[in-house]
Amino acid sequence: MGIKLFKIESYQKGIAVSTFLNIIAKVILFLNSIIIAYYFGTQLKTDIYFYFITTVGLFAGLISGLNITVIIPESMRLKEQVSVKSSMQFITFFLYIYALICLVVTFIVVLKPIFIFGLISKFTNTALQQHLAIILMVLPLFTLIIITTYLTDVLASYKYFSMPMIASIINSVFAVSFIIIFHNVLDIKSVLLGLITAYLINIIILLTLMKKQLHWSFRYKRVKISQKIQGGLIYSQAGSLAAFFCNMAPVYVLSSFWTGVVTSLSYGQRIAYLPNEVISNQFGSVTGIRFNELIAQKDYKRLNMVFVTSCKFLLYIVVPISALAYIFSTDVISILFQRGKFNAASVKDAALFLKYLVLLLPFFAISNLISRLYIAAQYLKYSFWIQIISSIILIVLIWIGFRAFGAIGFTYALIIQYALSTFLTYFVFKKLFNYIRYSKVLSYLILIVGINILMGLLIFWIQTYIKNPLLKVSISTTIYVSLYLILNLIFNINEQVNYYLKIVLQKINKNHYLKMKTNS
Repeated sequence: MGIKLFKIESYQKGIAVSTFLNIIAKVILFLNSIIIAYYFGTQLKTDIYFYFITTVGLFAGLISGLNITVIIPESMRLKEQVSVKSSMQFITFFLYIYALICLVVTFIVVLKPIFIFGLISKFTNTALQQHLAIILMVLPLFTLIIITTYLTDVLASYKYFSMPMIASIINSVFAVSFIIIFHNVLDIKSVLLGLITAYLINIIILLTLMKKQLHWSFRYKRVKISQKIQGGLIYSQAGSLAAFFCNMAPVYVLSSFWTGVVTSLSYGQRIAYLPNEVISNQFGSVTGIRFNELIAQKDYKRLNMVFVTSCKFLLYIVVPISALAYIFSTDVISILFQRGKFNAASVKDAALFLKYLVLLLPFFAISNLISRLYIAAQYLKYSFWIQIISSIILIVLIWIGFRAFGAIGFTYALIIQYALSTFLTYFVFKKLFNYIRYSKVLSYLILIVGINILMGLLIFWIQTYIKNPLLKVSISTTIYVSLYLILNLIFNINEQVNYYLKIVLQKINKNHYLKMKTNS
């Protein structure tokens, strides 16, 4: 693949291309999950693998959160207001800081791996010792994920929006290839070897791209960090730390439940969060750059339009996905995973997690854009306190959920907390963003949820007459989506979707007309 294939993209093209590439990446990654389920099912070694790959990802995310909250916005400010060279020196300085942190952390963990990993999980020392090789192979990913994420975030700020997706595709392809080739020899460690190889290749590609295309200088130069940036780093990291504990708490508790529950959660979670990763996160990452520009230009009227329109567009797409996945949770898990060593008990556990986690998608869509808005406006202090309060509430709800409902209890806690946060944000916006009509987002959320509940009841009745799981899901989904789009054309529920839908219909009609004219 030549370097010239990587080009700077417009925002519209960036969203379209990066989302398309993201879909490809996630499909391949999903294939990886299916293959792991086929070869290994749900057992102790898969619990160990999923637990520590998740844990390392959360720790890496804790540090990488500084990228979009502080480092990238400041680098963009330096590029616009000082010089491109100053911006590059600032970014390079933090690249070396990240590398140093990673090396120190890795060195400390390698000294006492069983002791440290025993502290952050409820697995027994015997289980950890038995699968020590898996744990040690997960460890290098901490450094590789942080460096790769940082480099892709930097390139995204230079409007190379597709780079994170290209990196993800490389990761997914290597993970799938290595497990197919080496599963008999390396067992589940084959996946980790594939990921390590892929991340190393990614870093080489990204550094080469920066050097060739952006003429980047990687020479280290100490950069003076202003008090404002220092404060931003502290508030951002403290807020991310609170979010980290919220994400870590349920997984930590689940590691003490029955064998296979962590694996089942991972499968259910991967399907439930897939639309968020493919659509909402990618849409948000590109839109967030747009927020940065509009706030810098003080174009608040357009900022309101972009924010409200983006929220409505995402809600129109993700709410029906939530409804369909809720109705067909067992069928979806069965179709995708019930083969090889993934048995009926595994299907039941994974489907239960999917059923409720998928209800979070609408809240994720709004929350993603809100967080991007806080970052663009540099309201990190407010964001910090909101995260702290939300995290405390969530941890209390998780504790209640586990005690009252067992393993599934934390999903109820997540739904309650995200719903409360979404509606209470109305009062925060009144103070911080009074030029944004957040009430329109909330009323639209209620409207879309109401429409999809009615449609869901219809589909739930229809699917009872179809026995085959694959036919049930495919026929019901076709009816659902068709009816949803027809209602949109008639009642103009979402103007953006209608605009693109009419363009597609016009092209179809035009092609049909030309074909008939040619035949005649």
